[in-house]
Amino acid sequence: MIEEITVENHPSGQGNAYKHIQRMASELSLIEERERRKIVVDIHDRIGHNLAALRMRLTSILQMNLHQSESRRWKESRIS
Repeated sequence: MIEEITVENHPSGQGNAYKHIQRMASELSLIEERERRKIVVDIHDRIGHNLAALRMRLTSILQMNLHQSESRRWKESRIS
């Protein structure tokens, strides 16, 4: 939302033009803060999802390695 404010084209005159600019600046700050929060929540959710997926993959890899080790030990014990 961009609005050009000048004393000449602002109907309320010089004193209220400054108040209007302050109000717009305050509104802009609130909008920026809301957008920052949305971005933070999105990043947090993505990182959480990625960490959960990574943990599942690591668990799967560790289980596969454990089963392979047990299988090797079992084969070696039958050979000996």
